[in-house]
Amino acid sequence: MSTTQQNNVALLLELPVMFPAIQDGTFDIKGGDLVYFDTSAHILKTLDTDAHGDYFAGMALNGSKYSPAPYGLDKYFPAVPVAQKAIVRMSATVGETYYHGQAVYLGADAQTIKNTAGGYTRILGYVSMPEDNTAAGHLAVAGDKIRVELAVDFPTTAFA
Repeated sequence: MSTTQQNNVALLLELPVMFPAIQDGTFDIKGGDLVYFDTSAHILKTLDTDAHGDYFAGMALNGSKYSPAPYGLDKYFPAVPVAQKAIVRMSATVGETYYHGQAVYLGADAQTIKNTAGGYTRILGYVSMPEDNTAAGHLAVAGDKIRVELAVDFPTTAFA
Protein backbone atom coordinates (compact mmCIF):
# COMPACT_ATOMS: atom_id res chain seq x y z
CA MET A 1 0.00 0.00 0.00
CA SER A 2 1.90 3.03 -1.25
CA THR A 3 0.55 6.55 -1.56
CA THR A 4 1.99 9.89 -2.63
CA GLN A 5 1.93 13.26 -0.90
CA GLN A 6 -1.16 15.20 -2.12
CA ASN A 7 -3.47 18.02 -1.15
CA ASN A 8 -6.89 16.38 -1.44
CA VAL A 9 -8.97 18.91 0.50
CA ALA A 10 -11.83 20.47 -1.46
CA LEU A 11 -13.50 22.27 1.47
CA LEU A 12 -12.42 22.41 5.11
CA LEU A 13 -15.54 22.74 7.27
CA GLU A 14 -13.74 22.98 10.62
CA LEU A 15 -10.20 23.62 11.79
CA PRO A 16 -8.03 20.50 11.72
CA VAL A 17 -7.16 18.53 14.85
CA MET A 18 -3.49 17.93 15.69
CA PHE A 19 -2.46 14.33 16.39
CA PRO A 20 0.96 13.14 17.59
CA ALA A 21 2.98 11.25 15.00
CA ILE A 22 5.95 8.93 15.42
CA GLN A 23 9.20 10.50 14.25
CA ASP A 24 11.43 7.57 13.36
CA GLY A 25 10.12 6.49 9.94
CA THR A 26 8.22 3.48 11.30
CA PHE A 27 4.77 4.77 10.37
CA ASP A 28 5.27 7.55 7.81
CA ILE A 29 2.09 9.37 6.83
CA LYS A 30 1.63 11.27 3.59
CA GLY A 31 -0.64 14.26 3.08
CA GLY A 32 -3.97 13.05 1.71
CA ASP A 33 -3.85 9.71 3.55
CA LEU A 34 -6.87 8.55 5.52
CA VAL A 35 -5.60 7.99 9.06
CA TYR A 36 -6.60 6.40 12.35
CA PHE A 37 -5.43 6.94 15.92
CA ASP A 38 -3.80 3.91 17.50
CA THR A 39 -5.13 4.13 21.06
CA SER A 40 -2.58 1.57 22.33
CA ALA A 41 0.54 3.29 20.99
CA HIS A 42 -1.06 6.79 21.15
CA ILE A 43 0.07 7.75 17.66
CA LEU A 44 -1.45 8.46 14.28
CA LYS A 45 -1.15 5.78 11.56
CA THR A 46 -2.28 5.33 7.97
CA LEU A 47 -5.67 3.59 7.73
CA ASP A 48 -5.01 0.10 6.46
CA THR A 49 -7.79 -2.25 7.56
CA ASP A 50 -11.43 -2.24 8.55
CA ALA A 51 -10.36 -3.35 12.03
CA HIS A 52 -9.06 0.18 12.59
CA GLY A 53 -12.23 1.82 11.26
CA ASP A 54 -13.59 2.65 14.71
CA TYR A 55 -10.47 4.74 15.26
CA PHE A 56 -10.78 6.55 11.90
CA ALA A 57 -9.55 10.10 12.58
CA GLY A 58 -9.91 11.74 9.14
CA MET A 59 -7.50 12.82 6.40
CA ALA A 60 -3.92 13.96 7.04
CA LEU A 61 -3.43 17.48 5.71
CA ASN A 62 0.32 17.06 5.43
CA GLY A 63 2.80 14.27 5.90
CA SER A 64 4.64 13.26 9.05
CA LYS A 65 7.97 14.42 7.61
CA TYR A 66 9.27 17.25 5.49
CA SER A 67 9.25 16.51 1.79
CA PRO A 68 11.73 16.93 0.24
CA ALA A 69 14.03 16.34 3.19
CA PRO A 70 16.33 19.31 3.90
CA TYR A 71 20.00 18.48 3.22
CA GLY A 72 19.00 14.89 2.49
CA LEU A 73 18.15 14.21 6.14
CA ASP A 74 14.71 13.09 7.29
CA LYS A 75 13.06 15.76 9.43
CA TYR A 76 9.79 14.86 11.15
CA PHE A 77 6.90 16.98 12.38
CA PRO A 78 5.93 16.34 16.02
CA ALA A 79 2.24 16.28 15.04
CA VAL A 80 0.09 15.98 11.92
CA PRO A 81 -2.98 18.17 11.25
CA VAL A 82 -6.02 16.02 10.44
CA ALA A 83 -9.21 17.20 8.72
CA GLN A 84 -12.23 15.64 10.39
CA LYS A 85 -15.03 17.82 9.07
CA ALA A 86 -14.22 18.34 5.41
CA ILE A 87 -15.10 17.54 1.84
CA VAL A 88 -12.09 15.85 0.27
CA ARG A 89 -11.11 14.40 -3.10
CA MET A 90 -10.36 10.69 -3.00
CA SER A 91 -9.10 8.40 -5.75
CA ALA A 92 -11.99 6.34 -7.11
CA THR A 93 -11.96 2.61 -7.75
CA VAL A 94 -11.98 2.14 -11.53
CA GLY A 95 -15.23 0.76 -12.96
CA GLU A 96 -17.47 1.76 -10.05
CA THR A 97 -20.30 4.28 -10.50
CA TYR A 98 -20.59 6.88 -7.76
CA TYR A 99 -23.81 8.73 -6.84
CA HIS A 100 -24.42 11.76 -4.64
CA GLY A 101 -25.01 10.71 -1.00
CA GLN A 102 -23.66 7.18 -1.49
CA ALA A 103 -21.57 5.66 1.33
CA VAL A 104 -17.90 4.91 0.58
CA TYR A 105 -15.41 2.51 2.14
CA LEU A 106 -11.64 1.98 2.23
CA GLY A 107 -10.28 1.00 -1.18
CA ALA A 108 -6.93 -0.44 -2.28
CA ASP A 109 -4.91 2.07 -0.23
CA ALA A 110 -5.27 4.99 2.19
CA GLN A 111 -6.13 7.45 -0.62
CA THR A 112 -8.62 5.28 -2.52
CA ILE A 113 -12.31 4.66 -1.88
CA LYS A 114 -14.85 2.17 -3.15
CA ASN A 115 -18.64 2.20 -3.05
CA THR A 116 -19.17 -1.45 -2.15
CA ALA A 117 -18.49 -2.68 1.36
CA GLY A 118 -16.87 -5.99 0.38
CA GLY A 119 -14.42 -6.85 3.16
CA TYR A 120 -14.67 -3.34 4.58
CA THR A 121 -17.79 -2.35 6.48
CA ARG A 122 -16.78 0.95 8.10
CA ILE A 123 -18.32 3.90 6.25
CA LEU A 124 -15.64 6.59 5.81
CA GLY A 125 -17.84 9.21 4.20
CA TYR A 126 -20.49 10.02 1.64
CA VAL A 127 -20.14 11.05 -2.00
CA SER A 128 -20.64 14.80 -2.46
CA MET A 129 -21.15 15.42 -6.17
CA PRO A 130 -20.93 18.97 -7.52
CA GLU A 131 -24.31 20.71 -7.70
CA ASP A 132 -24.61 20.16 -11.46
CA ASN A 133 -24.15 16.39 -11.15
CA THR A 134 -26.22 15.23 -8.17
CA ALA A 135 -28.70 13.07 -10.11
CA ALA A 136 -26.35 11.52 -12.65
CA GLY A 137 -23.82 8.98 -11.49
CA HIS A 138 -20.13 9.11 -12.34
CA LEU A 139 -18.44 6.02 -13.78
CA ALA A 140 -14.85 6.10 -12.53
CA VAL A 141 -11.92 5.71 -14.91
CA ALA A 142 -8.21 5.69 -14.07
CA GLY A 143 -7.11 8.88 -12.33
CA ASP A 144 -10.60 10.02 -11.28
CA LYS A 145 -11.13 11.75 -7.96
CA ILE A 146 -14.50 11.72 -6.20
CA ARG A 147 -15.57 14.37 -3.68
CA VAL A 148 -16.38 12.80 -0.30
CA GLU A 149 -17.71 14.35 2.89
CA LEU A 150 -15.85 12.59 5.68
CA ALA A 151 -17.87 10.73 8.33
CA VAL A 152 -15.58 10.89 11.33
CA ASP A 153 -16.96 10.18 14.78
CA PHE A 154 -13.66 9.64 16.57
CA PRO A 155 -13.12 9.65 19.52
CA THR A 156 -16.69 8.70 20.49
CA THR A 157 -16.58 5.28 18.81
CA ALA A 158 -13.11 4.47 20.10
CA PHE A 159 -13.95 4.97 23.76
CA ALA A 160 -17.62 4.00 23.89
